[in-house]
Amino acid sequence: MESSNHSSSWFQRSLFGIGSIWLVACTGIALSIATFWVTNHQLTIHKQLDFKWAGQNRYRAFQKELGDSLGALDELRTLLVGVPNKITQENFQLSSVAIMSNHEEILSFAWIPHGSREKQKEFLQKSRDTGEQWGWEHLPSMKPYLEKASTSGEMVASIVRFDNNQGQNTLFAVFLVVYPGSLKPTHSTVRQITPLGYVVGIYQLDQIVTASLDPLEPRGIDIWIQDPFMLKAEKTLFHYASRLRGQKQQQTSIEVPPISHELKVIETIKVADREWTFTALANPLFRSSQAFNEGPWILLIEGIVFTAVLILYLIRLQSEMRKRMRVSQALKESEEQFRNLLDHSPDIVTALDKRGQTLFINRPFPNASINHEIGAEFINLLPPSLHRKYRQVMEQALSDKEVKNWRFSMPDFSWWDARVIPIDLDHGEVKVMLIISDVTQDRMLHAQAIRNARLASLGVLAASVAHEINNPNSAIQFNNAILMRTWGDIPAVLRRYSDNISQFSLGGMPAEEALEAIPRLMAGIERSTSRIKKIVGNLKHMARQDKGGMEQEINMGEVIQAAISILQNQVKKYTDFCHLDPDMELPVIRGNAQQLEQVIINILLNALQSLPDRSRRVLLATAIDETKENILITIHDEGVGMEEETMKNILDPFFTTKETTGGTGLGLSISSDIICNHGGKISFDSKVGEGTLVTIRLPIIPSVLSGLQT
Repeated sequence: MESSNHSSSWFQRSLFGIGSIWLVACTGIALSIATFWVTNHQLTIHKQLDFKWAGQNRYRAFQKELGDSLGALDELRTLLVGVPNKITQENFQLSSVAIMSNHEEILSFAWIPHGSREKQKEFLQKSRDTGEQWGWEHLPSMKPYLEKASTSGEMVASIVRFDNNQGQNTLFAVFLVVYPGSLKPTHSTVRQITPLGYVVGIYQLDQIVTASLDPLEPRGIDIWIQDPFMLKAEKTLFHYASRLRGQKQQQTSIEVPPISHELKVIETIKVADREWTFTALANPLFRSSQAFNEGPWILLIEGIVFTAVLILYLIRLQSEMRKRMRVSQALKESEEQFRNLLDHSPDIVTALDKRGQTLFINRPFPNASINHEIGAEFINLLPPSLHRKYRQVMEQALSDKEVKNWRFSMPDFSWWDARVIPIDLDHGEVKVMLIISDVTQDRMLHAQAIRNARLASLGVLAASVAHEINNPNSAIQFNNAILMRTWGDIPAVLRRYSDNISQFSLGGMPAEEALEAIPRLMAGIERSTSRIKKIVGNLKHMARQDKGGMEQEINMGEVIQAAISILQNQVKKYTDFCHLDPDMELPVIRGNAQQLEQVIINILLNALQSLPDRSRRVLLATAIDETKENILITIHDEGVGMEEETMKNILDPFFTTKETTGGTGLGLSISSDIICNHGGKISFDSKVGEGTLVTIRLPIIPSVLSGLQT
């Protein structure tokens, strides 16, 4: 039980200790950080995938819008090829207006007939003179591009930059050669065919970018359109800032910031004969479609808050558990103290239900024949002769709801007082508490008190009788002494008288016979009065009040001799062979002479009463035992002996084999107590039909013992 309690306490201390709280705190914070990291990592991956999709989506939108814009130039060439007459500025104007109406990003179209350089300058000068902002005025020279277009047969692009009242703007011109009919010569035939002229388009890059990207949902993505073949300062053709920034699009040559993270999409776009780079970068306002950018921090804060709440709860729980453990410990100690009190109680305390089943018992009856357990019926501990009385007392206590008392004896001759206490619990259930007290000693003391009172009464009577006998006996002794002194002179007178008278008598006896008999008679009177005096002395000794002192120095020979004198008539009554020979020179012991005399009388009387006939003997002897430390007294009788079962109980109070002759069962019990109080021991050895040997050992006074050893 102690190890189980220790394990339970250790478990509670380990479960709710400071170390456990630190463990919970560290675990909670670690789990929160791990959750934060995992969630943040997953969101980062999702954010990267989401950005890549959004960047590619913008790239495709820009690529489509750019392709549609360049396709308008090819469409215009197709229209011009189909004109049956010579291409004039008027015909070209009609065709270009129709196409430009669907493309706001195209600033202007121009038709340049194939010819000398003067015609091209004339065309450019005419464009400048009109005052229209078509962008031609920003084109320093078209010759290289026209030659390249004529040589390659493909579109050729040129970058045009200029400043307007809104800042720097970027235009680009695209040149496309037109051949007769629907001919589209290859590189091997292009030099053998003379082109009709060139279709030139001026495009507004900002319009293309905004037209392609503005319809898309703003996500916090910035776009850079760059030409890698231009000078570093002029590489950026256009910068599209996310509308989430709340500012106008920047059209200056802003460089792409050096970003090392994964939120970047770089694609290449073919524009006529040039290759531009399309760069999409996430700015700090980038919004993932999951809309949970702050999720990891929220989870981290929630985890830490939850851990803190859990720690506070554990601290409070620990405080509460400590209080409960203190209360439990106090209750356990109180229960243990109560249990110890009950275990050391001389009474048997048991709790029974109304059916008589045991709910609690501190200890079973001494020498009980069965092992009583919880749940067993208490009646099984009692002998069958007490069952009826037990049920009767229990029924009366439960019906009257009053305490009932009951005294009973067990087969081992012990006496018990039982108090039956009904207990009415709050929920209506009735239980019984049974308190059983051993009153054997009290009963023995009570019986001994009655016996002592009787002996005291006999002592008073004996003292009175002794007093009444002693007075006439003293007179007889006194008168007999006078007669004996007087008789000393009478024989001489009677002899002289007999000389004169030959024959005479005294009291009917002849004179010679009287002279011989009268001295013997007076001596007999002396012996008888001395014996009467001794008997009266013994009666006075027995009648003397025992004060219980244990400090007398006692000669056990004299004590035994006194006991023998008192039992002379009992000896003559029961046997013709009694050898009682105490050693009168035994070492003295310390104790109470009257009590030891009572022991000798009880044992000798039991020995005499056990003899089946007068031919059996009783022997008493004294000596010093082999250890030289004790006086040894042995009393051996040739009586009927005792059975083994009787031997087990002879020292029990109230056990007797002489109920019919008035035995109380206290003689040997009291004798054993007296010997034990003197520091001695008494033992019995008996065989049926052969007799009993009683051995008494009494310690010699230490001072006398040291003299004997010397």
